[in-house]
Amino acid sequence: MAEWTDPQIRTLIDERRTRNDESRTGARYFDEFRTHFWERSEDEFDRVRRINTFNQKRSRGSGYITPIPSTRDVERELKDG
Repeated sequence: MAEWTDPQIRTLIDERRTRNDESRTGARYFDEFRTHFWERSEDEFDRVRRINTFNQKRSRGSGYITPIPSTRDVERELKDG
């Protein structure tokens, strides 16, 4: 994945500022993108979301509600992920 340089990010933010006339919003987005949020490590929210996604995929198309998977099954799925 290509990394954004600070000047590129600033250009995007300036364009957004011009369109929306909201300087605070642009600065907030610049700070968020500068931290490379997409490279951060997985936190508890991400783990729960992945477990929920796993459960939804398991039950989709089966025509019935599947039982809740064991913690061991979920951990195995997360490792194989």
